Amino acid sequence: MTSTTFQNQLLRQLTSKKTNSKNIIQKGFTLVELMVVIVIVGILSAVALPNFLSQSAKAKGAEANSMISVILKNAQADYHTKGTLTASADCTDWGAPSKTSSDADAKTATKFGYTCAVSGSTLTATATGNPSDTTISGKTIVKTLDLQTGLITEATDSTSKLFGGTAS
Repeated sequence: MTSTTFQNQLLRQLTSKKTNSKNIIQKGFTLVELMVVIVIVGILSAVALPNFLSQSAKAKGAEANSMISVILKNAQADYHTKGTLTASADCTDWGAPSKTSSDADAKTATKFGYTCAVSGSTLTATATGNPSDTTISGKTIVKTLDLQTGLITEATDSTSKLFGGTAS
């Protein structure tokens, strides 16, 4: 008997053999298994989603803190160079992104509106959350820079904890 004959007989034997119900391999998942997976995913999402949204808001708050720092540092450098500081209401002279003057424009612009006010040798910079973003809407951070000493103070009465302040 040659090897090809043997292979042919083996193939015929394997293909003609009826499968026994005990040898059938189960494929797929039962309804109970699928329901358990759905419940687990539901529980995980119920726990993770609020935490994710909180982290997202904190990241946006970090962005505001960072931009306020840039504005204050640039303004102080400008003050030391010129000896005086001219008010830039939208802070764009000191590195703030071009922002808007109305809530309608804010929906398509950056996450925060930045405003600056100069009074004597102090500069007050304010970041206000975009009204169209519910996680930061109404949240503000206000920092004041003493241009002569370089001391930065934070207005904790109007600053939310989200942005690193101490007020609630």
